[in-house]
Amino acid sequence: PAEGPHIAGTVLRVVVALAAVAAAATAGGLLARKLGQPPVIGEIATGLLLGPSFLAGIFPGSTELFYPEAAKPLLGVLAQVGLILFMFAVGSEFDASQLRRSGRVVGAVSQGSMIIPFVLGVLSAALVYREFAGGGIGFVPFAIFLGTAMSITAFPVLARIVQESGLSRHPLGTMAMTCAAACDVIAWCALATAMAVATAGSVWGAGGTVLLAAAFAAVVLIAGRPLVRA
Repeated sequence: PAEGPHIAGTVLRVVVALAAVAAAATAGGLLARKLGQPPVIGEIATGLLLGPSFLAGIFPGSTELFYPEAAKPLLGVLAQVGLILFMFAVGSEFDASQLRRSGRVVGAVSQGSMIIPFVLGVLSAALVYREFAGGGIGFVPFAIFLGTAMSITAFPVLARIVQESGLSRHPLGTMAMTCAAACDVIAWCALATAMAVATAGSVWGAGGTVLLAAAFAAVVLIAGRPLVRA
């Protein structure tokens, strides 16, 4: 009997939390636009201010208003669904022919923009390994993870900036999106390698996992592409 009111109360808290977050993010986006910045920058800044790193440190009870404990699972699901729908909309407008026309340029720009921060991240791992690496984590996976974290692109944020700037169908915007997508593919492969090494305990022990991942990617690209086109 109490299950119905409990569900209704949780849904109500989710709606209130969504309304509060949407209102705050909208205000942050408008302020960023007035300052000559993309609205998504203001929305991210608002999220940082409302999160546990700032507002909750000053007013601990504010966390319950924006992120009620009972509503966190549903808010997480809704956030993931919204991100998926947004990225689907971005992908539906993406001009893949730009990649075929400028493959070499995209490869050079994406790799060049990733190599330097990746190397710097790997080098910095030697300085922070003992302090920040968890127990049982080897140096190699930690260095790969840190290098990847330093070099990966916030693709959804870039997509918002390109879209809000009216460059989604412009060659410059398409080039930026293509380079960011290529960087993300490389970064996710590096992250998968780091996880495989951490799980296996050594670089050589991760070989089987890496080979299986490569085989899966080959099957998706060779067999999956015709199915999607059909």
